[in-house]
Amino acid sequence: MGLDIAGDELAVAEPGSYDEVVIGDIGSHVPALDGRFDLIVSWQVLEHVEDLQASLENTHRYLRPGGRMVAMLSGSYAVFALLARVIPYEIRMRAMTRFLGVEPGTRFETHYNKCTYRALDALLGTWTGHEVVPLYCGADYFRPWPFVERTYVAYEHWLVRTKRVNLATHYLIVGDR
Repeated sequence: MGLDIAGDELAVAEPGSYDEVVIGDIGSHVPALDGRFDLIVSWQVLEHVEDLQASLENTHRYLRPGGRMVAMLSGSYAVFALLARVIPYEIRMRAMTRFLGVEPGTRFETHYNKCTYRALDALLGTWTGHEVVPLYCGADYFRPWPFVERTYVAYEHWLVRTKRVNLATHYLIVGDR
């Protein structure tokens, strides 16, 4: 099943990708989905939701007992996330298209609500089991500028060495119901 707030996003999937499609916001509870899933996968979506706590609570409800959620999301304190808070969306999109080759209209507004190691760990604390894995992989954003890219890689190595998990660019999260 595919669940997305934007029906046109679900429509670009290969034909037959979904047996069922639900157009809706993961932050709004849909009782008909409770207990229906053994596995929920979310890839680079949760940084876009306005209320991460409600979204994770709904995900938990939608899992069957013993079910698992696997998700990847961008972190609140990644350099690109901080820039996203001060540079207007339209300007960011033009820059990403020009410098990174991003197709216009393929990126969505981000909120980065509670997208930190500590917040995710706390939000998943009531689940049967969970793991939050910090990842440091933001250098691609600086590829057009080799000196800046190398400097950024050195910065990420420092983050890893000093265990600054709240500053990770991305998080892999696994939660068990």
